[in-house]
Amino acid sequence: MLLCCLSMTTLAQERKYYCEVTCTGKVFGGENAYIDLGGSNMSGLVNYYKNDNKPVDSDKKEIKFSSCSDVLNYMADRGWNLELVRYISSSEDAATIYTFSKTTTKEKLKDGIFLKGDK
Repeated sequence: MLLCCLSMTTLAQERKYYCEVTCTGKVFGGENAYIDLGGSNMSGLVNYYKNDNKPVDSDKKEIKFSSCSDVLNYMADRGWNLELVRYISSSEDAATIYTFSKTTTKEKLKDGIFLKGDK
């Protein structure tokens, strides 16, 4: 009976979460990726370059993405599902924004994802 109640409590905490990944092309090829898991203060393309939302490995080394497909596969490998793709541009810059979703708990939201600004 206790096991049943614990299982139901865990399921009750799960819900669908969303995140956005903004990709901008690098001058010499490849992609810059910036992950917004919610709660960040990013508005406008210029702010993506001033924050620490770039994905890194467990040694804090920036992950190099050779294409947008690399970024999509990175997120899929961590259980995220692609929901929407948008392209935005200004006179100074352009970016592709991918919206992903994942059913999980808040505690497991970042499983497998390390960001440059993580403490």
